[in-house]
Amino acid sequence: KGYIKEEVDRVSALHLGESRVNVLSSLRLLQGVASHRDQSVTYGTVMVTSFSRAYDQLSQWRGYGLYCIEFDEGVLGEHLPLHKCVYEPNEKRSLAALSVREGLAKLSTYFEAKPEIPHVSVNEPYEIAEVVEAKAAIFKHEGFAEEQEVRAVFEMWKHYYPEDLKHRVRADMIVPFIERPIPAKSIKSITVGPMNNQAMAIASLTSFLQCWQDDPAERKGVPIFHDIVVKGSLVPFRSA
Repeated sequence: KGYIKEEVDRVSALHLGESRVNVLSSLRLLQGVASHRDQSVTYGTVMVTSFSRAYDQLSQWRGYGLYCIEFDEGVLGEHLPLHKCVYEPNEKRSLAALSVREGLAKLSTYFEAKPEIPHVSVNEPYEIAEVVEAKAAIFKHEGFAEEQEVRAVFEMWKHYYPEDLKHRVRADMIVPFIERPIPAKSIKSITVGPMNNQAMAIASLTSFLQCWQDDPAERKGVPIFHDIVVKGSLVPFRSA
């Protein structure tokens, strides 16, 4: 589950593309054409869930918590649309330009076939613009390169409906999110981060996983997490 709105990265990605003025004008035109559509978060929104290939990194422990779930990327990729984030400026510039050119080519083809002003029943031009924007979701500032982030990118307008959207509270904000099932076999291990009583935390988590069943209500299910390895971070911990 996850929802991240990378507004700065998204805008920067669009600005990196060639024919910037034409692209932004086209996006504004399409947004006006599609003004009849629901402009809430249920449409025209990209949601992402983030993963990292950087294991046992101090900055990650400081920023994201004390337990790290390791997934099998191959298995996970069969269930989630995974994309490696791009950090290097020249690579971002090239990919953005390619994305923009492809989007403009599709728009040109569409309007050549239908030169009249689209009516409210027309969705294709707006969706082309959203595809260009969705590709920008994997662009990150080079200052975050050490995270080696991989994102699952979900295009709400393409695959989901308003009833798929759920909400949770995080800090002072209500955060919209969607749920996607992933198999238990995609989990390889769980690492307990640097903390007091780390050995005790490892033992208690191991006990918890061994008792987790696929049918806990009947108390006769098959344990589904008993093969998961639980280990401790090698980063040294020093209490204040």
